Amino acid sequence: MELNQKATAKQMTSQLVARDTTSLSEMGIVKACVESISLNHIRQFWLVILFYVIAGPWLMVTYKLLLLINHAWRTFVLPNSYFLKPLNKTLFILEYPLIRVLIALLSIFQNYKKTWHYIHHYGKHAYQSNSGWILSLFAASLNIQIGGPAHYLGEKLKKTRIGLERPPVPNDLKVATALIRQLQWFGVLFIALIWVLFTFALNFKFK
Repeated sequence: MELNQKATAKQMTSQLVARDTTSLSEMGIVKACVESISLNHIRQFWLVILFYVIAGPWLMVTYKLLLLINHAWRTFVLPNSYFLKPLNKTLFILEYPLIRVLIALLSIFQNYKKTWHYIHHYGKHAYQSNSGWILSLFAASLNIQIGGPAHYLGEKLKKTRIGLERPPVPNDLKVATALIRQLQWFGVLFIALIWVLFTFALNFKFK
């Protein structure tokens, strides 16, 4: 993007997202990438870990497989098609409580008031409210507007715009990546702290 290699950027973006990338502007490419890495971070990092901690490896593996199947099928099926409805509903139910608790927790360490403002006015009205909650957190933290209509398999899908700030620019992708690294380190430290406290409680109990 910084070298004005838009064709290459579109090709690389198409490997990250299910939407059509051929007609994307520079802003559209950045927006698609920010949305993709934000959603993948919460789902592929946080939720996978939480499912393992709460219910063990079987639910974690099941959830991961459902995500992979969903991503594979969306390369040739519209995201709002009836064919994907049972899979999308299953994922929605599995994610529903964890995403809300997780975003509530993470928002405390980010832009809390703006995050909840965005969730109330935009996120919960998104075509997929779980994704709306996630994007509300990142839109508030990055001070940008994300979401909005996108094209899939040649058809335009109306999606809610989230945020009141400026559209994203290429540098926002670096900022988003840095934010995700911070959240990953926070997650590692938080889980380590819980493990230490749990181990200490067990040792204290059996003394």
